[in-house]
Amino acid sequence: MSSAEVGIIGYGAIGREVARICHALGMKVLLNDPHINGIGQVSLDELLSNSDFVVPLAIANAETENLMNRAAFAKMKRGAHFINVSRGNLVDEA
Repeated sequence: MSSAEVGIIGYGAIGREVARICHALGMKVLLNDPHINGIGQVSLDELLSNSDFVVPLAIANAETENLMNRAAFAKMKRGAHFINVSRGNLVDEA
C-alpha cells in the first residue's frame, strides 16, 4: 500500500512544521514555494494533480491572491481533500 501524499503550498515556519508532522506519519510531502529550493519541491500543477491532501500555507500577497481558484481546484486529484488553514485571500471562495 502506498502512503498518502500531502501537498503543502508555502514553506515558511508553519509549512515546515506541517511537513515534519506529515513525514513522521509516513506521508510523502510535496512542496511548492517559489522562494525555496529543496527536496520535494514541485510545480503547483504537479502538487495539485498528485496530492491526496492539499494544504495552502503561502503568504498572502498580490502574487498569491486567489491562488486556489476554479482552475486550480479542477487540477486537483480526484478524491483529494483541500484543508484550508490559510489566511488572507489565497482561496477564491466564490
